[in-house]
Amino acid sequence: MYRLNRLYLTDLTVEHMRNPLGIDVESPRFAWKLHSDRKNVRQISYCLRLYDDTGLCAESGTVSSDQSVEVVVPGFKAQPLTRYEVRLEVTDNKGERASLETYFETGRMDLPFRSRWVEPKQQPTPSSMDRDGDSIIAGSAYVDGKRDFHEFMPAQYVRIPFRVKKGVKRARVYATAHGLYRLTVNGVRPDDREFAPENTAYNKLMYYQTYDVTGLLKP
Repeated sequence: MYRLNRLYLTDLTVEHMRNPLGIDVESPRFAWKLHSDRKNVRQISYCLRLYDDTGLCAESGTVSSDQSVEVVVPGFKAQPLTRYEVRLEVTDNKGERASLETYFETGRMDLPFRSRWVEPKQQPTPSSMDRDGDSIIAGSAYVDGKRDFHEFMPAQYVRIPFRVKKGVKRARVYATAHGLYRLTVNGVRPDDREFAPENTAYNKLMYYQTYDVTGLLKP
């Protein structure tokens, strides 16, 4: 049954994202929206509690404040590769309370990658610039004076099989590339991301992506 004078919360975000996966932030910022059927309602206090796999790991306590944007939990330092459940409770100036839950998961943060780079064997291709004045060099990328683009190889397919043990609770793939890649697990893409890992100066900065592949694994 619908209750009048109801206070409720929406859009509980972490680092301005909903349920982010693989964030590299030690002290994440939280935000939420307050709604009420009454007029002139405002938040007078909030309490944030964070839980990891062992239980309650951090809490703000009851904070007398109307702040609901970029709120941090004092003293909390997120650990890498950890999932956190977030529970929020808010009290308004009418004495009503409301709560909301979400979760987030940290990425590798400062943990180094221990895996090796993998790549297919590339076929040598002619240079696309094999021109000598108006003459076409034999074996170049030009045919009858026109470029046929055959020097561009199709996208390479790299497959790595592995065995899945029983009792897998969560499975993640952390991936990057010198170029562009598209990830599939058992033929299924874990999301609709395109052009990963984004264009950067690879010798200076490389982004990596975090994928939840739990539901894609098979024995």
